[in-house]
Amino acid sequence: MPDHGTAMYTFSKRLQHVKYMLKRWNKQCFGYLHVEKAAAQTKLDKITRQIRDHGLNFELSEAESLAIKDLEEWELREEIFWKQKSRIYWLQEGDRNTTFFHNSVKARRLGNTLSSLVLADGTQISSCEGISRAAVNYFSDLFTREYPSARP
Repeated sequence: MPDHGTAMYTFSKRLQHVKYMLKRWNKQCFGYLHVEKAAAQTKLDKITRQIRDHGLNFELSEAESLAIKDLEEWELREEIFWKQKSRIYWLQEGDRNTTFFHNSVKARRLGNTLSSLVLADGTQISSCEGISRAAVNYFSDLFTREYPSARP
């Protein structure tokens, strides 16, 4: 890494070096994420088959718990990867009135929509009028009692 030249040149070269090292680290930690996760799942499946075929013993129990921890670690890494990926896409696309923005708004609306309601007696209501009537009845009953009980 050159330490000669202008301060800006030196700074840019050092940034390039950091970028290179970060890319290398990313490749080592996350580069083969799906392959490592599949290998961890295969290892756990193999141990589970051994337990099923030969019965549970201390060694297999320890191996199974280690394999589960390993698989959970790879699943967490995958979750972090996709979370970061989605944030990057959102930063790129933003809310510039794009198809991406409108699809994400639609998805959010669908997630916030109440399409059916199951009452305490087990009946399911899916009509708008029925849901609103059930909500009004529930809260009327809740707030008109002399001693309201805490309901889950």
